[in-house]
Amino acid sequence: MPAIDNHLPVRARVRYQPLFRALHRIALRGLGYGNSDPASNGEAALLARMAKGWPNHPTILDVGAHVGEWTSAVLAVAPAASIYALEPAADPYRKLVARVGQHSRTFQLGLSDEPGELPLWAPPNAPALASLHRRDLRQFSMTVEQGASVTLTTLDQFCVDQDIDHIHLLKLDAEGHELAILRGASHELKSRRIDAIQFEFGGCNLDSRTYIRDFRDILETHGYRLNRLLSDGLAPCDGSEIAEIFINSTFIASRE
Repeated sequence: MPAIDNHLPVRARVRYQPLFRALHRIALRGLGYGNSDPASNGEAALLARMAKGWPNHPTILDVGAHVGEWTSAVLAVAPAASIYALEPAADPYRKLVARVGQHSRTFQLGLSDEPGELPLWAPPNAPALASLHRRDLRQFSMTVEQGASVTLTTLDQFCVDQDIDHIHLLKLDAEGHELAILRGASHELKSRRIDAIQFEFGGCNLDSRTYIRDFRDILETHGYRLNRLLSDGLAPCDGSEIAEIFINSTFIASRE
């Protein structure tokens, strides 16, 4: 990285802050942050590439499946996949079953670092934002309310219960609870039974107080390399301070 010239006349001046904020927003878009569209953020292309390397019947886990959008995308590129789709909230789970229930195994269940029950928190009119963490959404003029409690288990226990001995792709979209799920997967990670892990990172992680360096530490310990998904491929992520950007982005961890 080029050295910063501390003598630039525009450096750290109040009058130039609107300019630098605008440049910052442009840079974030260029870096690929804030794009949740699978068709343009690289997610659909990644699935297609990964599917070419899977066996005829890969085992895929969709944790935080919501109403089945991602499961449907997997089925489009790997129709013979054995997909386990987990969604703890009752209403999205009903829609999940209706959408993909005939082509995947669905479970009204969440994952965490220990089994039990916890309440979901969500804005009244935005159930897709439901989280096990009480989010602060004031910047979006939203408040969250406590909802029904949901049943949780660990990934290690789920794999025992379902007799899963290998996972080709583990996808996590748990609204800030992804690190806890990985902590509940210590046996699967240590045993090298998971080929690749896809997880979301963004504003939810502010509320769960989890950081990219936390993911880096647990994943590198088990022999994974961490990358961030871009529209045309993967960019290495070193977990440095500059990587802690709490705007939606997708990360991929794969074996070294």
